[in-house]
Order: sequence, then C-alpha cells, then structure tokens
Amino acid sequence: MENDVGIELRVDASLPRPLYVQIRDGIRDYILSGRAYPGEKLPGERDIARELGVDFKIVRQAMAALVEEGLIYRRPQRGTIVAEYDEKRKNHISTGNIGITLELRSWFQKDILRGIQEVIINNGFHAFVCDTKNELTTEARLVSSLIEKGVDGMIMAPVDFWNWRKKEISHYLRMVNQGIPFVLVDRYIPEIDADFIGCNDYKGSYDAISYLIRLGHKKIGHVTLPANTTSVKDRLRGYEDALRDNDIDYDEKLVEKPRSIIQNPSRLIKAVENLIKRKVTAIFCVNYRHAVGVENVLRNKGFRIPDDISLIAFGSPQDIEWSHHPLTIVSQPSFEIGVAAAKQLIIRINSKYDDNQERYKHIIEPNLLVRKSTAPPRL
Repeated sequence: MENDVGIELRVDASLPRPLYVQIRDGIRDYILSGRAYPGEKLPGERDIARELGVDFKIVRQAMAALVEEGLIYRRPQRGTIVAEYDEKRKNHISTGNIGITLELRSWFQKDILRGIQEVIINNGFHAFVCDTKNELTTEARLVSSLIEKGVDGMIMAPVDFWNWRKKEISHYLRMVNQGIPFVLVDRYIPEIDADFIGCNDYKGSYDAISYLIRLGHKKIGHVTLPANTTSVKDRLRGYEDALRDNDIDYDEKLVEKPRSIIQNPSRLIKAVENLIKRKVTAIFCVNYRHAVGVENVLRNKGFRIPDDISLIAFGSPQDIEWSHHPLTIVSQPSFEIGVAAAKQLIIRINSKYDDNQERYKHIIEPNLLVRKSTAPPRL
C-alpha cells in the first residue's frame, strides 16, 4: 500500500531477500516508472523507516545503494533528491548503439529511417531498429528492452495516442528520469520536454485545403483519426482555418474519424458513405493509408477520381505504388526529418546533457505535390 511518505513500498521480513533490497527495489521502481521527476525531493530516511516499521539503518543502506546506481543523490540541507540528467548518465559507458522505434509499415516512417541510418552509420553508430506496429504496449516494451541494452540514445516516432494519461507516457518519463538522450520525430508529446524534428503539419493541411478552394471546391470532407496525436490535431486545425479564412463555414459533420480502419474496414466505408450523403466534392485525408482506403471505397461505389470527387492526402512520393491514381499529396520531408533527428541525437550523446538547455525543435516545411487526383468540381 502507499504510505504517508508518498511512495508505494512493501516489506516482508519472511522473504529471503534482505529488507534493504526490498526497499531499494521499491524506490527504484517509483523513480523509473515516472512517478518521480528529476529534482524531486524524496521523503526522509527516518520517515520511511517509521512508516515501514524497520530500523533506520536499513533504509540508509537502501538509499546508499541507489546513490551508487546514480538514481538519487544527497545534498546538505536539502535531503535526498531524484537525480538530474547528467548525474544519472555520468557512469554510462557508451555502447555505440542507438535505438530507433518506428511504425515500419508506414512508407513515411521508413523514409525517416533511411535518413537516420545514413547519418548514424557515417558517424560510427549501430542501430537497433524496432517496429512499434503503432501499438502503445509494443512501444513501451521495446523502449524497456532498449534501455536494458544500454543504448546511448533513441530516436522515436510516438504511436497514436487516444488519451494523454500518465500511464501511456510512463516509458517516456522513464527515459527523462534516467537522462537518456532521445529525439522525437513526426509528432511530439506536450507533456514531455524533448527534442523534436517534424513537418509543419498545420501549414501542409492549410495549403492543401486552400488549393482545393482555389479549384472551386467549397464542400470539402476530412477523413482523420480520433487520436489526440499532435500531428493529427495540427492537420485538423489547418483544415479548419483554411476554410474560415476563405469565408467557408466549418462543418463538423464533414469531419469523419474512423478508428482502427485496418482491423475494421467497415468503419472507413461508413465514414465515406456519410461524406457522400453530404455531397462533398473533395476529400482530404490525414494520411496516405486512409486515402488509399477512401479511394477504394469510392471506386467500388462507382465514383471517379477526380471527375466526381477530388482526393488529397498527406503522404510521401514513395506511396504512389499503393494507389490506383497518382494522388495529390502534401509531400512530407521524411528523409530530411531522419537526417536532422540523427544529427541532433548525436549532438546530445556527444555533449554533456544540460538540463537547463532549451530543447531543440526543428520544423521542416512540406510541399504540395499536385498529381492526378484533384480537379475543379463538376458544375
């Protein structure tokens, strides 16, 4: 149970493990799980001893072991403090390995990987490349494994988050607490202060909708995700603002958010049917995977692209082989994102981590690549 000292600790004298080991492991878990933050003051040793009903010297022995591990440190007049970044990493022995977590079925993220590998190989690093499959539990397990392998740092494309709860980002908090350098790509996590390299999703969306409006479209549907991911939210915001800036009212009924379309394709079919009923003349998709699905639904229902409905999406040039039509896309600078992320991570690895240093955020502009899936609406 959680004690008055604020740390969930249990000790059992009947177990073969010494009491100080049980206390040490309990406090270690408290720190590494993200429930404690760098610079946080821990309860006093005598307070912990009193709550657990053990000798003060046992708690001191447990704390001494955690100091040796670099997880905590003692300061006169301040007490016991959760270690800051450089105090945790000072004993790290470089392995020359970098962990990379991406969704490898995404052409966009595959191209990010290509950029990463070009830089890290040329700088003498080796990569552990891991496929998250865009699943939170898989991502958390992979991060734990990479930490145990002692990687020097990580580059990560966070999975889609449906809710921003502390338990969903505990593996990120663990990296922060342990002072492991890492760079986020494609989307960032507002609650995590980390380096970020990404695309200007807002501008890409705004430009795509503005282009459709210039073609004459006024009723533009948006097929997106229900996720709370920053890239998804920024693209929706760009869609909304482009409409309003062109004196077109935003209609939430024209925004469809089907979830898990690969496992449940009927959800995407229903979303497209809803937009057809509302007589949209163009559809803007949050990503290329959704666009291909929308294209197939429209074709199966007898609609011609772009004669009947124009289609536009975020994507990358490599995506073209997955569609029947060369789709007009907001072309994301995926390779450049990978290169920039790898260079920034190497800077972090090779320099002393300064907790007061402002995190590096680099946004690269996308390009609108007009192809054969967009045209003026039929009158």
